Amino acid sequence: MIYEALAVGLVALASYFDIKSRVIPRELTMGGLGLGLGLRFLDAGASGNELIFIQALISVTLTFVLVYLLWRLGGIAGGDAKLLTALAAYVPIFPGKTFGVLSIIPFVPVIYNGVIAVTPFLLAYAVFKRKDIIQTIVDILRRSLGFSFLSFSVFAFFSSPINWIAFMFMLFIPFKEFVFLIPAILALAKSSAMELIYQFLIFFGLSGFFELTVGSRSLFVEKKRLSELKEGDIVYDFIVNGRVVERNLKNYIVALTSGIIPASRGLTSEEISTLRSTRIKEVRVQRAFPFTPIILLGLIVSFLFGDLIVVLSGF
Repeated sequence: MIYEALAVGLVALASYFDIKSRVIPRELTMGGLGLGLGLRFLDAGASGNELIFIQALISVTLTFVLVYLLWRLGGIAGGDAKLLTALAAYVPIFPGKTFGVLSIIPFVPVIYNGVIAVTPFLLAYAVFKRKDIIQTIVDILRRSLGFSFLSFSVFAFFSSPINWIAFMFMLFIPFKEFVFLIPAILALAKSSAMELIYQFLIFFGLSGFFELTVGSRSLFVEKKRLSELKEGDIVYDFIVNGRVVERNLKNYIVALTSGIIPASRGLTSEEISTLRSTRIKEVRVQRAFPFTPIILLGLIVSFLFGDLIVVLSGF
């Protein structure tokens, strides 16, 4: 339990700094990483089981590679990336049943555990902030139904790894909430209704979180005139060839190489100058919100219940 207690303490302290100043001290994350690996090394030496340190080292390495890529793509802040890397030293093997490599990359289930757990609070907050909350909830429900029917029917009729391949292809089929209703009903003959309900709850949590934080109905988006922009502002719109374009995968790829996309690092002075040289008058900006408390919530849920997707779905 010592490693679990240290992990919670590390993330709790990081959450304090994140809420207070939106900055997680590098000394905290790097010091936490060094302490975690050092304790694993001493533990391996004392027990004569070198796998204790090797597992931690592999987990830290894989986590670093993944969060570095996410950071380069603008999907995660540098402080959060360092914190997740340090966390891997304390929890090298995820507590509970997981799929393959996820068992040594603990931050993946920790994050979606936190995301699923925080969604009800976001929805409660949205009730007071959004006039179109009913339509927002309907859209989240519709999307969640589609993905849960899709996932349930695919996993019922196909075996791994074919089910994952089929799942990825079926994601692009329109009107999933209706197309997969019949195969989902047929799948009930092989599985229990509770598995379908659990999968719906999981997708509802994930869909609700992303819709209310970075989606089209984000609670944290505001408009700013270009003259009001400052370094560090996180632009919400995709900017390509001096104009605001629709937020979709195609435009994301184009903007990633030759435009401006939302990035956790925020706008640079050069990007602001580029924007002000266009005919754009205003852009939507994503207000920063502390993500570390979500990691803390996910970590606590993980220790108490394990991987929610695995536990609730019964895989």
